[in-house]
Amino acid sequence: MVIFSILSLLGYSFSLLYYFKKDFEVITLAVIASIIAILHVASYFSLLAGVSQALFYIGIVLFFILIYLFYQKGELLSILSPSLLLFVSLPLLYWWQYSDMQFFYWDEFSNWGGMSIETLKTGKLLDHIPII
Repeated sequence: MVIFSILSLLGYSFSLLYYFKKDFEVITLAVIASIIAILHVASYFSLLAGVSQALFYIGIVLFFILIYLFYQKGELLSILSPSLLLFVSLPLLYWWQYSDMQFFYWDEFSNWGGMSIETLKTGKLLDHIPII
């Protein structure tokens, strides 16, 4: 799942890189900020699950389309940069290193865990109503 999440973010980043020719670092920051804003607005309308899935799958489709377009133009190697390699390799390394970790200490799960479950159930952010 981690790989597909990275591919989805790269799909959006590559599409902006293809059309605007800016630095990968700036484009990736803009993509992540935009996705957070879109998901935040979608949560107000109880569309969080649907919009997040749509953004995920659209990003993956964009990734493969843009790889093909870069390949056609002969610019496939030009998109490789140190920041792209770090963006892909560090999450994979982190996931590989910590994928078998177990929860050990108690941490306020009683607070944020309940809110996460309610957000998942309702598909929107919580109001000021207590959940307990």
